[in-house]
Amino acid sequence: MDLAVVAAIHRPQAHPFLAGLRRRLEALEPAFPWGEPVEAAYHGGAPGVDTDFGAFAAQLGIAVERFPYRDDLGRRGGPVRNGEMLVGVRGAERLPGATGVLSFQGGDGTADMVRQARGRGVPVLDIATHAAALEPFQRWTKDDAWLVRSDRRRCLEVQAGRPGVGPPIMSGHWMKVGGEVVLPAWALYVGRDAHGLRGHPRLHNPFPVKPAGGDTGEVIVYGPHGPERCSADRALGFYRQHLTIRCHDDPRLRAELEAIAANRRILVCWCGWQKPCHACIVAEFAVGFLAITAVSAACSAGRA
Repeated sequence: MDLAVVAAIHRPQAHPFLAGLRRRLEALEPAFPWGEPVEAAYHGGAPGVDTDFGAFAAQLGIAVERFPYRDDLGRRGGPVRNGEMLVGVRGAERLPGATGVLSFQGGDGTADMVRQARGRGVPVLDIATHAAALEPFQRWTKDDAWLVRSDRRRCLEVQAGRPGVGPPIMSGHWMKVGGEVVLPAWALYVGRDAHGLRGHPRLHNPFPVKPAGGDTGEVIVYGPHGPERCSADRALGFYRQHLTIRCHDDPRLRAELEAIAANRRILVCWCGWQKPCHACIVAEFAVGFLAITAVSAACSAGRA
């Protein structure tokens, strides 16, 4: 998703997913210089995130400038370098000052850059603070059931206004009319055979998760080696591994998942909105594959 954010800032017209992500980012940080073209991308040259960001920006057709750590200043080297990057000073060179700062999850150096930028009045788009708004799914509740069954256009409007960039997830229990589950064409059932619905042949969860009782936050998962009491993250980890293997072996499944996000389907399972649900993993993979396609389109446009 980090690469998709960069692509959405610079080249949102390359793909509908990037255009939608760009609208969400603009709503999150209105003060960011959205109306200005990205003339150059500055980074600190550190191995990993910095250099990866620089390489990706270059693929998008953005000029990249590296501001190395000031080793001559010892522990002050990082903060001094950050300040110089903001004003465009690199040794004897004078470059344009930064008009905005894009920040991802990081350590002390990232936090220092954000502090300095805000202190100088430079707008900051801090992705780490907007994690909930950029989740790859939305958990909808019983109150949304009538909307899901009846009004596709209103569903899309509500989805666009709620935190999360990916598919809404609903419990099938809330979609019952006269005791039977009623699903519109824009919903997709991804559970096992249950309550009169045929299980999804590729996306159902072979590792059921049930409440463990008490207030520990733990659940019971029926994993590959039998029932196990564990955290919700570990319980869903079995399904994540299962879906990873299946996607690796079946490119058609990857395409099917991408289409879920591209067509903005609503995922239906049996979990309430607070219970760990494998549909969240389905949504994560769906958005991830769509983001890869969108980023590739942006890079192709940058090379053109």
